Amino acid sequence: DAVVVSPLVEIFRSGYTEGYAFLPESTVLCGVVSVAMYNKNPQVKDSPVDAPPDIKVYREGVRQKFRALIAGALDTGADVLVCPDIGCGVFENDPLVVGALFGEVLREDCFRGRLREVVLTGQFSFAEAAQIAFSGQSLGEPPAALEVRNQLASFQLTSRAAGEGEGSRRTGGQNESPQKANCSVC
Repeated sequence: DAVVVSPLVEIFRSGYTEGYAFLPESTVLCGVVSVAMYNKNPQVKDSPVDAPPDIKVYREGVRQKFRALIAGALDTGADVLVCPDIGCGVFENDPLVVGALFGEVLREDCFRGRLREVVLTGQFSFAEAAQIAFSGQSLGEPPAALEVRNQLASFQLTSRAAGEGEGSRRTGGQNESPQKANCSVC
């Protein structure tokens, strides 16, 4: 599978809730990585339903997408990855399955320890499933709490280098303009 890597993306406006106002200071991300997830929702008219019906093929396809995504982020020089619950909204991929697959891929030898921090956003069940899989535990039959808690979550899987404290900064020095964040967003 493939991704689109947009290196050195400058963020200079706020979000829609603030009317896209200009920020007092812009931030340059190492990059933004875009990946096309499978669509399982026949109600989406501008995207074909393309999820493989065979669950083993589907799972391996999602793993390949995540491998490409993480490799793309690493290619930008990022040591922090911000990842939403990709494909779990309108495309109706199961956040428990997608989160668990993301956590599994993060544990693979080729990626282990290469990112200092991974920040997961979106549904709580996605983030929790990723954490469980990343820790090496099996998700098994999801507990009822995982199925019910579909509120928004921001969750961090953090691996700090020796000597780094809780207050370590993710952005460049104070005199840099614009600030550069060692971060890729997907």
